[in-house]
Amino acid sequence: GPLVVGNPTAFNMALVNSAAKNAGLHISHKRDDADSKNAGATVGGEAGAMTILAEHRSDALSKIVQTCLHESDNLYAQQLLRSIGALDSDKGSAHPTLEERGVSRMKGWLASIGVPVQEVVLKDGCGLSRKDCVTPHALNTVLRHMLSKFGDGGYVSLLKGGEVKNGGKSGTWKFKTGAMDSVRTITGVLRNSGGQ
Repeated sequence: GPLVVGNPTAFNMALVNSAAKNAGLHISHKRDDADSKNAGATVGGEAGAMTILAEHRSDALSKIVQTCLHESDNLYAQQLLRSIGALDSDKGSAHPTLEERGVSRMKGWLASIGVPVQEVVLKDGCGLSRKDCVTPHALNTVLRHMLSKFGDGGYVSLLKGGEVKNGGKSGTWKFKTGAMDSVRTITGVLRNSGGQ
């Protein structure tokens, strides 16, 4: 049958550590004072010098969020939630994992913009948990907040959309779809030719 992984983060770290060990590499998660002093040393053959194995630069955060919104990319959504959880400086809190800390921060933010707590149940960042529940009113409250804070720029500009022209008048729409099993949803912003 298919491989089922209870903790993907731990599983992935174990794979990386195993591959590095098999390749004869030692991975240290902490550096001692000597390593810290050598961090600025010339890369290369000196004793204690560091060698860069790989380097990566990601797209701008707005591009990552836009890809997540357009493609409904669950991996991106989950990683964004983990990134939000990593901002939590209270590592000894009641929320031990990045996901739990991210969910806690999201619930706090939603409450701060006026979303009633009983209208949102979050268990993950991508909405794949059958326990995730968000009311249409909660989604509309988020979009209203984003529009009032950033206008048509910012978050709303990252959504899919289009424009309709009819005899010199035009209207626009921006939207986000969602789907799980037989459930299909859409939320968005329609702006008519009068700007409403």
